[in-house]
Amino acid sequence: MIISIFIHSKEFHIASDELAEVYRVSESRELADMAVHFLAKFLSKHKHQHIKRVIHSTGPSSFTTIRIINSIVKGMRIAAPSCKFVGISSFLTYLSIFSVHSTKGIIAIPTMRGDYFTAEYLNCTLQNQQLLSEESINLYNGDKYFADNFDYERVNLSRNQEQVLNSNLAEKNETYIKRLLSVDYGFTPQYHC
Repeated sequence: MIISIFIHSKEFHIASDELAEVYRVSESRELADMAVHFLAKFLSKHKHQHIKRVIHSTGPSSFTTIRIINSIVKGMRIAAPSCKFVGISSFLTYLSIFSVHSTKGIIAIPTMRGDYFTAEYLNCTLQNQQLLSEESINLYNGDKYFADNFDYERVNLSRNQEQVLNSNLAEKNETYIKRLLSVDYGFTPQYHC
């Protein structure tokens, strides 16, 4: 079984080969308490299935979101050392949605400090990552996509994240995908080539 995990704002998106769900909380900080519960609830619907691969977001995102995902990944890596882990940039997941609407644009992910992590894209290729203010983004000559202003009601971001691996987005943006995870005792899971 392959599972994919993505956190967006107050939502925990998770998908497997046959099931995709979104769990919501009223406050972003609640995700820190509830994420493991959501994961356990989801996995209980897949009795006796061995997890072969975990696909997860590597950010950029808020500190809390990265902390939650890193904790889940480290815990799963320790519990299932034979499992393969693949980290995908949040930019690629959002690009899989926004590039359908235009061939040139900028993706903006809020930092929770008032500015945005941004990446320009051209013909499905990410480029020029930087921190920008909303005013600077609005001066950009091209389509602008703010990750927090999009209606994800019918989109499961973890399912999109999984589809990225099997698309030309992965080929064009290989540096935004991390493989060969090993866990150390530091804060962030480390990837080694």
